[in-house]
Amino acid sequence: MMDLQDYLTGARKIILKYARGESRDRLIASEDAVNAVAEGMMQGDWHWDPATKVPLKVYRVKRGIWALMDYQKRLKNRQAVATVSLDPDPVGDDDGRTALSRVLVDPKDRSPLERLIAHEEAWENHVYVRSLTASLNPSQRRCVIMHCIYDMPLPEISQQLGLSYSYTRHLYQDAMRIMRQEAGVL
Repeated sequence: MMDLQDYLTGARKIILKYARGESRDRLIASEDAVNAVAEGMMQGDWHWDPATKVPLKVYRVKRGIWALMDYQKRLKNRQAVATVSLDPDPVGDDDGRTALSRVLVDPKDRSPLERLIAHEEAWENHVYVRSLTASLNPSQRRCVIMHCIYDMPLPEISQQLGLSYSYTRHLYQDAMRIMRQEAGVL
């Protein structure tokens, strides 16, 4: 597993290789850009599925490139805002003004570094959950994921999977017993 510094270094390499024109230097100097690309790389690690036979490193870089393109698009949209009205809802858009509420960032949003740390913690949890569910059969794994991660009730899961409610409950209970044994909690 890569540490935070490895992701940031990889993000700078992606920006150097794939950013175009004079914006490349500005993007490398921008902590937000580097963090956005690093976050994309972490998401690549999080969402990577070995069954696809795409190497993890390739998928990680691909997600980093997507994050770079998304960041550049957001940056371009921000720069397109020429003037800002202090009115909450400016009358008419024909004068080119944009409401201040559309430009200001919500103060509840986390900083890019906080998002990176949250993704790193989520990755560690993901690895732990994957190791616990590795010994489950596919039906048990689906039941656990649908119930514990997506908060679906067992009757809805039984409908989604086309199984009886009692069999779905049995699959879920067996899966939880197996995972408790794997975790050493009985």
